[in-house]
Amino acid sequence: MKRSPRGVCDTPPAVAKVAKRGGSEEPCESTPVPRDSTPVCTSTEDAMPTHHENLGQTNGVKTPPNAKELAAARAARIRLGLEKPDPSDPLGDAFPTAEEKVIKLPDGVEPENVEIVNLPSDQLQAFEAAEVGKELEGLEGKLDSKDWVVACDGLNTLRRLAIHNREELRPQTGPAVLLCFKSVKNLRSAVQRSALICLQDIVVIYGDAVLASLSVGKPPNLQQILLRAAQDKRFVADEAECLLQLTAENCDSGLFLDELLPFVENKSPKVRVEAAKAVKVVVYAMHEKVGTQAVKDACFPRILKLTGKLMVDSQPGARSAAQELALKLHTVHADDSTWEELCKKELTATEAGKVVKHCSENASGSTK
Repeated sequence: MKRSPRGVCDTPPAVAKVAKRGGSEEPCESTPVPRDSTPVCTSTEDAMPTHHENLGQTNGVKTPPNAKELAAARAARIRLGLEKPDPSDPLGDAFPTAEEKVIKLPDGVEPENVEIVNLPSDQLQAFEAAEVGKELEGLEGKLDSKDWVVACDGLNTLRRLAIHNREELRPQTGPAVLLCFKSVKNLRSAVQRSALICLQDIVVIYGDAVLASLSVGKPPNLQQILLRAAQDKRFVADEAECLLQLTAENCDSGLFLDELLPFVENKSPKVRVEAAKAVKVVVYAMHEKVGTQAVKDACFPRILKLTGKLMVDSQPGARSAAQELALKLHTVHADDSTWEELCKKELTATEAGKVVKHCSENASGSTK
């Protein structure tokens, strides 16, 4: 039997019955095959029914959908709005139409749109004389409040008291600064920024009084400032960098440097980079405040060793800070004839090579 290209057997219109008579085959009368009947195929592939031929069929006989299928189809039509539910049907209310669906809004008081404004220091007004005592008494409660809006108000109050009532506030400075650092760790960016701005005023007014709080906490408060300086939100990072700059300018450079140096070897790349940048800021500030000889006497050897380590650091930001430090130290040393020898003595061969090469290539910048 031949197979057609479409896989349908070519069956003749009539199949002849063959009977054996005396060892010979003779044709009998043929039996016609109805045209609407299924052709008989010997191939297994041709005998396999397709998927759509089996749907709704049982043993080749089409069966009507059952009650469950009818109910599911009717429910779908009701949900789509193609059919209205029957009031007499007990399941009619289970499938409301689109018009009958009611959107329930959240209950409770509508949240307030709070905007935190941090005015420049010269625009902050003083409290009335009769209010100062009351504000001092309630200051720590505000700063330690779980309500972030109240905490921001407390930070603003602390700024006003520090600027206009510095002597009255002085006994509370220590606890107030620690509560400021607590707000730096807050998850809200607005609170972080307000706390950093408040600490800037405290550093400018009270100076070294802030340094004692930098090593407090786990992790230390100084590490929190370095992390804020490294974060992606620039409106917070800029305030953290400004705080580090003001601390270097208004506090004892040697004491601040002692606080910073351990973080230059921190495992966190972000902390390490920001600490390297801060060390560079402190060395530059120290050079301007106390002069070349004081820098050479106070911290030259350890800063040179630190610079060598940072020159081979994996972070580009740390290497960039080290390059600027190398130029500054080259200026402080002020003796080109012994500079290379000093670097080879204090640093490894790789570190010394990078420091000397960078300074020789940027000799004009190192004299600034």
